[in-house]
Amino acid sequence: MEESYDSLDRATMATWKASNALGWGAVALAASLVLHQVADQLTLTTRLSVLTAGTLNGRPWPGLGWTGWSLLQRFWYPAVISVVVGLLIGTVIGKKVWRHQVGLASLTALAYVAVTWLVLEISAGGGTATSTGSLVQVSAHRGLPSGAVEWSYSAVALLAVVVAPLWSWFLVRRTAKRTST
Repeated sequence: MEESYDSLDRATMATWKASNALGWGAVALAASLVLHQVADQLTLTTRLSVLTAGTLNGRPWPGLGWTGWSLLQRFWYPAVISVVVGLLIGTVIGKKVWRHQVGLASLTALAYVAVTWLVLEISAGGGTATSTGSLVQVSAHRGLPSGAVEWSYSAVALLAVVVAPLWSWFLVRRTAKRTST
């Protein structure tokens, strides 16, 4: 059917397709970042911070100890938030974008991960012990994680990159089945 369109109509359709993908991708990214920040504020203002060992945006220090409970404490909440963010991105993209939903959901989730790693998460690096050895001064900085402990914590956000395209694919398939019957 597109063969019958003139060049202006084809250009209009191409512009609409691009703006549809970019617009809903931006909406999904903004919504996921708002959800991330709300989850971070919940850890700071509620009793949830007792179960999460701090804040969602604060990367753990290497010297905190790695018992089974501390691992569960540090990693369960970011994992749940990453899955929820992936579902949110997949839902927006899967329901609203006209074509190439899976690829766009992957790119949007990757953008979410990049923003959290580069802008939102805080590293505690640069700690120095005082003369008594009991106090540690820490200078916080933003940017890519440094060290295996920080990378392992930040890598949990990659769950969104797995969940978002799978969920959008599922929604697209489900919608296609409904419309074909």
